[in-house]
Amino acid sequence: MNERLRALLRRREALALLIALLLVAIALLRPTWNRSGALHSFLIVIDITQSMNTRDQRLRGQLHSRLAAAKAAARQTILDLTCGSRVGLMVFSEYRTFVLFAPVEVCNNFTELSNALERIDGRMSWAGASEVAKGVSFALRARQALPERPLLVFFTDGHEAPPLDPRYRTRFEAVADQRQGVLVGVGGDRPMPIPKFGPDGQALGFWHVDEVMHDDPHNLGRGGSVAGETTVHEDGGRVATKRSNEHLSSLREPYLKALAQEAGFSYIRLLEAQQTSSDLRALPPSKVARSPVAIDWLPASGALLLLVVTLLFSLLPRRH
Repeated sequence: MNERLRALLRRREALALLIALLLVAIALLRPTWNRSGALHSFLIVIDITQSMNTRDQRLRGQLHSRLAAAKAAARQTILDLTCGSRVGLMVFSEYRTFVLFAPVEVCNNFTELSNALERIDGRMSWAGASEVAKGVSFALRARQALPERPLLVFFTDGHEAPPLDPRYRTRFEAVADQRQGVLVGVGGDRPMPIPKFGPDGQALGFWHVDEVMHDDPHNLGRGGSVAGETTVHEDGGRVATKRSNEHLSSLREPYLKALAQEAGFSYIRLLEAQQTSSDLRALPPSKVARSPVAIDWLPASGALLLLVVTLLFSLLPRRH
């Protein structure tokens, strides 16, 4: 190889290295690109009552509890939201909701949100009851206290315990925009045994038919002394004692749909995490804004490619 060709190759290698160094310097400056996107503001509520421990959901081919499926769908939603969107977390038990996180930006706080979701379980529950309609009412109060008015996303199977008499249902004030939240139904159609756990989370089998209430307490009146004896209702009427299958649980979808309509919510059913994420992101956004997207990987990739090509050329045999 003559000296002129060698000098030319050396100049090209030096130039490639110089460009690679320049690209690395650009990557270190963390350049961004402003992308227009729909930004959402969600306050995610997770039902942690005992029926949510029922194992009738599948994740990655394995049988899991409704609670695990709800958490997986919530995490997928947070992961898929556009940077700049905001998410808060709440849990529901008895008839109340408790705020874990007020809404925070999802990209900068994904680790914290994901870790908080991972640690949510039934041991956080403070009572054995599950009054879903009252829980929705409490969640609405929490929403009203937040200046940004996030959209409520309430994951629940709709299983009221003790059972709810329609005459004593929670009443919701009429809402003008009909966009207060979304009820996400979790569970299967087939009634399944409800797992029972001790205070420390130890498994104690399943709830049996004689261990749960099968009627609204308002309907019990005076207790009968003989099985099947009628009892006196508070309004003077008489109602027969009865047993049903309240020790089993399934998704109470018709009830949740009716509740959603009354409370100014929409309703979707959790079938798989990715579909639920897509359904939630398809809702009208809180606003449309330009959000920064990191593109430092572009100059870094260009620098790496130049270095690899330069190295390969230097290893090729050269004729003298």
